[in-house]
Amino acid sequence: MMNFFNIIVSLSSRDILLPINTPIRMLVIGDSIGNGTNENYPAADTDDSIQGIAGADTLYEWDGFNLTERVRDTIGANNGSQYPSMAIKFKELTGRVTHIIETATGGDGLARAAANNWTAGGNRYSPMLTKANSYLTNQGVLKFDFIKIVGGINDVRGTATQAEIDEDIPDLISRLHSDFPNTPIVFTNIYAGSLKKDATRALIANIVSTDALVFEGEDSQNWNSSTYLFDGLHMYQTANNGFGEADALLINNTVLQK
Repeated sequence: MMNFFNIIVSLSSRDILLPINTPIRMLVIGDSIGNGTNENYPAADTDDSIQGIAGADTLYEWDGFNLTERVRDTIGANNGSQYPSMAIKFKELTGRVTHIIETATGGDGLARAAANNWTAGGNRYSPMLTKANSYLTNQGVLKFDFIKIVGGINDVRGTATQAEIDEDIPDLISRLHSDFPNTPIVFTNIYAGSLKKDATRALIANIVSTDALVFEGEDSQNWNSSTYLFDGLHMYQTANNGFGEADALLINNTVLQK
């Protein structure tokens, strides 16, 4: 028999008691690809809107204080994201709703050269810990089902050296292992950038092959074409929808089976 518990969910400035089954708990870190933001999104889109549509009782987002149902997209996803379609697919596959703790920010780098970065001395990691741990405390649980990293493109497009990338990405993985023990990490490999792209893709693939807790998600290289990308970097919502479904299926068949 399925176990149910009650949580308070904030909906349109009113609180209701909502019974839901044990959620899939997902922490997201990274860049604009990870949070669905872009200032230059074209006015015309072939999908219903520039946001993903999650539907009722599918996707919930923790903002640091409240868990809010998101029937369209995550907070701030002005050009849409992959998470509504991911949550729909997870619900279809598992019967479970998805809780997302979104800490990715547009322009962020995983390496030290970016002004806003995820290194130990950078300005993104510590706020993420605060937000992530506030969710775990609120829910009375010890861990996430997985951590999703969507980042690295700004590093290969920017001024970071390959040596810095090769040092800072494994260090990020190490810190996540320390702060979130035994939590799987799903790394979305990069699909754009300079000559550093291939070396960075190889770095990530090597981490996946040698670290039992790190998995490669849906390869974004499969979506690297003008059919899916409106500026060579960010996805149309139709592509976000397809990517989210494919990623959920892959994660369900690997990470969630552990």
